[in-house]
Amino acid sequence: MIDSLQPQLAQLGIELTDTHKEQLQHYVKLLIKWNKAFNLIGKDTEQQIYLRHILDSLQLLPHIQNSKTVVDVGSGAGIPGIPLAICLAPQSVVLVEPRQNRVEFLKTVKRELNLINCDIKKDLIQNIPLENNTDYLVTARAVKKVDQILDWVKPNKNINYLLLKGKTYQKELKQIASKYSVTIKDSASITNPEARIIALQ
Repeated sequence: MIDSLQPQLAQLGIELTDTHKEQLQHYVKLLIKWNKAFNLIGKDTEQQIYLRHILDSLQLLPHIQNSKTVVDVGSGAGIPGIPLAICLAPQSVVLVEPRQNRVEFLKTVKRELNLINCDIKKDLIQNIPLENNTDYLVTARAVKKVDQILDWVKPNKNINYLLLKGKTYQKELKQIASKYSVTIKDSASITNPEARIIALQ
């Protein structure tokens, strides 16, 4: 249950409302139900779903400014996009996912949780124009390498990035140093000692 995350959430300075908790628990039930048919998450992670997927998403909250539109690239099962949409409402969150079965799942979650701040785009991020007068925060987890994400969504003054990366993060950051002029800040992940939260601007 979501209350099992209370020590970690307190450490991060995150307070969930009762509505947040209810919506997150409903999302988890849908995720487990749909996972049987569509393999949305690894079956071996279901037993630790709150730690491996929900907390992994929520740990981004302290890094997010309320003025930005969040764009979750390759959203898949909605991680981290759906937990962020729940907790950031009414802030706008856009989920970008090209695979039809994932999109159907995301639409079901949006409808059942009444996430009116959540927009779902069935497409590749490189096909979606981002408005010049809007500030964006691009998020991604388990989606390609950092340089590929920056190739898809070119850095500019209106776009920041918040990426959940694994143990190869140092190698990936070295790869972008010669291609892009961005400020890099990395923070420890609360869910995995080998993972990092990478902030680029």
